[in-house]
Amino acid sequence: MDDLQIHEMIGSGSFAAVHRGYWRKTEVAVKMLQSKVKNEKSSFLKETTLMLNLRHPNIVSLMGVVWSPRLCIITEFCTRGDVAQVMLDPAYIVEPEHIRRICLDTCRGMTYLHGENVIHRDLKARNLLIDKDWNVKVADFGLARSFNEQPGTMTACGTPTHAAPEVIKHLHYTTQADVYSFGICIWEMCVRQEPYESIPGFQVIVAVATKRMRPKIPPTIDSTWASLIRRCWAEDPDSRPQFQELVEFFVEMAKKLPIPSKKMPYKLDPKKTSSNPNSPAPSSVHRSEARDYSPVTIKSHTTLSNSINDESE
Repeated sequence: MDDLQIHEMIGSGSFAAVHRGYWRKTEVAVKMLQSKVKNEKSSFLKETTLMLNLRHPNIVSLMGVVWSPRLCIITEFCTRGDVAQVMLDPAYIVEPEHIRRICLDTCRGMTYLHGENVIHRDLKARNLLIDKDWNVKVADFGLARSFNEQPGTMTACGTPTHAAPEVIKHLHYTTQADVYSFGICIWEMCVRQEPYESIPGFQVIVAVATKRMRPKIPPTIDSTWASLIRRCWAEDPDSRPQFQELVEFFVEMAKKLPIPSKKMPYKLDPKKTSSNPNSPAPSSVHRSEARDYSPVTIKSHTTLSNSINDESE
């Protein structure tokens, strides 16, 4: 504990708070257990044990654990925050190539995770962290579980807006539940809003489970992205692509997208940004015929790979 310096809080959850800190002169994130409730401590320890065995460029790295006076998980610090922060900030210009790179990093991390027999169970834009070089890393393994533990016996969990129907309905579920959540993540990036903003969480759960409700895809979103989103959040888990297929798709997509103005998302001149704080961020993947002030759109000839090229509702 003497080597660890804890600074300001940068996030909090139901039973833990995350602080920026320094460990042996390295900037780190410190996830600190807030409660002494036995079940929450057990969950915290499960997260630690699982992370000990995970090592990948697109997975947030565990750097250490402090056992007393308070249980803490020490991980690498991602200086640029999370994907949701970028996408919801109207000051950022986000081009199709930027979204492709974020998606590719995410899919590489998730391919590795599933290869290690782990289901994340809470994949969302806020759990995709960005380091100083704009590398995206999957984070927050508080709900992750090895699927060697019979998946069908797992409880419903995760964020209601991102949870797959089979998870909500307590049915047998697999790694494909994470692909559903990733479909919602792509929607978040393309539309640059939070899903179901005006609908209470319990209503979302009921509608997704019984009415197959999904976030509305604006008609101006390019058909390539719209089709991909629908394939990822398909009702039938077996109809969803695997993450390795998605890695191959996003690698291939790079050959067909325009070169972006800058390597990664960049901020507009503040004078050109809307003065209305409630106005949505500019969408970046609208069809070319749609009026939009993002500089580049995906061309209509961009197609999906054979495994995900048929658009399904």
